[in-house]
Amino acid sequence: MKRILVLVWSCLWLSTGVWAQTPHVHYRQGARELDDGNVEAAAEEFKKARALDRKFAPAYVGLALVEMERMNYRGAFELLKAGQKYDKKLADVYMAKSRVYMQEGKKDWKKRALKELERARKINSGDDRIAFYRGRVLQKAGDLNLAAQAFAQAVAQKGTMEKEAAEAQQQVLFILRALPDVQRSGRLVALKAVATRADLALLFVDEFDLQKWLKRHRIEMPDTQFVVHTSVAAPAAPKRIIPPDVSGHPNRNLIIDALAMNVPGIELDPNGQFGPARPITRVEFAQIMQGLLALERKDRELATRYFGEASRFGDLRSDHFAYNAAVVCIQRGIIQPRPDGRFYPQGTVSGAEVILGIKETMGF
Repeated sequence: MKRILVLVWSCLWLSTGVWAQTPHVHYRQGARELDDGNVEAAAEEFKKARALDRKFAPAYVGLALVEMERMNYRGAFELLKAGQKYDKKLADVYMAKSRVYMQEGKKDWKKRALKELERARKINSGDDRIAFYRGRVLQKAGDLNLAAQAFAQAVAQKGTMEKEAAEAQQQVLFILRALPDVQRSGRLVALKAVATRADLALLFVDEFDLQKWLKRHRIEMPDTQFVVHTSVAAPAAPKRIIPPDVSGHPNRNLIIDALAMNVPGIELDPNGQFGPARPITRVEFAQIMQGLLALERKDRELATRYFGEASRFGDLRSDHFAYNAAVVCIQRGIIQPRPDGRFYPQGTVSGAEVILGIKETMGF
């Protein structure tokens, strides 16, 4: 009877997770926290993994990636050296080294990063993360065609990075499509993973000469937007507004010129700020492009055509003020759809997506 009670108590103890706290459990939890951007929580989990087994190499890899996020590159390399000492055949060590070299960006970073990925490939050629990180290295180095090939390889391997690799491949292909269409500052914007409001102003003024385009396309139209602003079709007299958060910006004059065009969406917030560093959201970009598209097509009813229908998106009701703009831009290829049927109104857009969207909208 005593043995049965001991066995039952042991099973209950195990079910509570006391025995389940292995280095692998803490490492996996730390990796999830790091993926979610919770650096400090990730560090705690990796430390617990190391405390349970001082020779558990993945714990050192996790802690190294934490130090990389903290921009402590020397500390990251020291931790990876320890991880390599405990397990020379752990491909994650070499992948992490590659990532640190790439983020640190010192002399010969590309050569060193690719060398570490080749070491990882020799250990485990079937790991799709290796091709994915090779794509990241090549993309940062500007070798876009090779980057697209690397991401395609990662997709073909159908591993844990398949979805992320497919998105990265699409972004690189967008860049390759966008670059031939820009000559000046647009080439820098095209390479950005996240476009800002300052980037949009830069493109409108310096690359696509929106002022000249507006003079050709503006007609008297009623403002049908569901937000309070000046209609793009019936602008007030241009004003030279200098927002306080723009006065010291390197593209100050371009932003001021963009504000003077009175384009809905390129305006100040209620606090009088422009927000030059603020990322452009998908919903914001859709509204701006819808206003310009109405001018390009001379379509007075474009801004209200789809309100009230059954929503086409899982995360945007058809009575939302930006619903019509979302449908218009998705239909015309100005904004790329998402495979899960959602619009992701607060998602960001890349510089290449902005350039291609502007081209499609303005009829170039």
